[in-house]
Amino acid sequence: MTNNWETENENFTPEGDWQLEEAQIKDLYKQPLRELLRFGYHGGEETRTGVKTFPIGILSWWRDVAGEAGISLSKLQRISINHGISICAHDDRIKEVRGLYTSKVRQARNGRDKQLVKTLEEKGGTLNFVSETKYATSVGLLKQSEGPIASISAALGLPVTKLIIYLSLLSMMTLEQCGWKDMLKEDVELFWKYVEQRAKTLR
Repeated sequence: MTNNWETENENFTPEGDWQLEEAQIKDLYKQPLRELLRFGYHGGEETRTGVKTFPIGILSWWRDVAGEAGISLSKLQRISINHGISICAHDDRIKEVRGLYTSKVRQARNGRDKQLVKTLEEKGGTLNFVSETKYATSVGLLKQSEGPIASISAALGLPVTKLIIYLSLLSMMTLEQCGWKDMLKEDVELFWKYVEQRAKTLR
């Protein structure tokens, strides 16, 4: 995996940085999740990540959509997380954070600013779900998605176990209107506010 992310002064290719081609993620953002479920999405080798905390509503929404689509819960998670990665990879707010993070990494590499290093290494963040439920289980991922997920996690200062939930939520928000969507839209709004705050922290 490479951490050479795109900046203003260097012409890195976003798809190459994120390994989107290898993970079959590049163009997923162009379609709503429903289309991916309808026509199928071929991934690769599966892996699983343990998660203990979820926003209230996501587990029921996953089960509802998976049952309606006639697919396993794990497959829905894999598809929606990859879809979410693609959405992030093409969002200007995430691109800004990527560039700022890269610049700060280079700055830290050439200095001795412990506070800066602490900011870069933090993975707790200040982002919490609006309402959460404790439920220990594992979430399905594609092995080739691990690189892009780790890159987003580092730039945003969010643990992978929390990030993958937000990635899935970004994808699920492209579905038609329903009660689950209304229940969780505030979590998505808070995610984008957090991204904006992270950019301010890194400036």
